[in-house]
Amino acid sequence: MKTKKATIILLGKTGAGKSSLGNYIFGEEYFKVSNVKSQTKLFKFVEGDALNIIDSRGYELSDNDEKYMDEIINGIRENEQKNNVNVTALWYCISIAGKRIEPIDFELIKRIRQISPQVKERLIVVLTKADEDNLKRDTENNFKKLLKEEVGEIGIYSVSTQLDNSETDLEELIMNSLGKIKENQESYFEDYQNSKIDDETLEKGKKKSKNLGNFADDFRMLIDMVYDVLAGKFSLSAVELAPIIGAIIYVVSPVDAIPDFIVGAGFVDDIAVVGIVLKQVYDILERYKNERK
Repeated sequence: MKTKKATIILLGKTGAGKSSLGNYIFGEEYFKVSNVKSQTKLFKFVEGDALNIIDSRGYELSDNDEKYMDEIINGIRENEQKNNVNVTALWYCISIAGKRIEPIDFELIKRIRQISPQVKERLIVVLTKADEDNLKRDTENNFKKLLKEEVGEIGIYSVSTQLDNSETDLEELIMNSLGKIKENQESYFEDYQNSKIDDETLEKGKKKSKNLGNFADDFRMLIDMVYDVLAGKFSLSAVELAPIIGAIIYVVSPVDAIPDFIVGAGFVDDIAVVGIVLKQVYDILERYKNERK
């Protein structure tokens, strides 16, 4: 069974920074950016290597409040029910540059949280354009206070496409949004164990090994072992080989529990998976090392 990629739905009024955030995450201009009339159809689906993003049309002053909110609620429900979509998080974007939260923002957040317990758990408020706040982050702190008073406890993160990731909450936001990393790891890993491997994948694995810290040398040794198994120079059963192949493809694949474009964080789950497999095949690896001497 093919694993469905994590999908994030972007919500918020026109000019809230949804499209800019989506483009920043993908590293390309998939979404049109505008501070005036919304350039997005009600929902626009974009598939990426590591995750998918669904951008929603922003609220405009000319919109009928009730009609717009009904359209968004129904659209979220429809996407939640699609078999090929795994909605991992919903990001409701509010611009810090606007200096205020509109009444419709509070109301729509409340209604979205009422869709289902699952949606309520996945809904996160993203304060965009954090670079336009002052050094004391007064606007951000005020927004957090108001949101807590109006909608209750909810995850809130501030981000900016103009600042380094280390200066914002972007990495923490994505780590939180992808959630349940352990379950994601197990799901992807099970898929990969049943996959075939080729020379190109093995070479990519060697290149990526530099990101695996103390496991780098042993990981490269696993790759050498697979080469020798394929060449008939070392014997392993299909059962013994499966977790090794699973680990190599997991590291190489751009679709894993944490996307690698999140610098540093993206390799945390790779290291975890490799560490588990190395422990699992310790005796096999020692036998291989001894035979190579």
